[in-house]
Amino acid sequence: MEPLEDGDGEREEIGVFFCGPKPLGNLIDEQCALLNQSTPDVEFSFHSENF
Repeated sequence: MEPLEDGDGEREEIGVFFCGPKPLGNLIDEQCALLNQSTPDVEFSFHSENF
């Protein structure tokens, strides 16, 4: 993954939206956290909805 450049030196935020079974949501949330540790220029922000 190539870092996103916006010119201001801040992290780019990518929203990850999920609606589905809780165990799968937990897995996606964990993966977002791992990616946030390994990609300093991008922040994956996890959001879950249950209906």
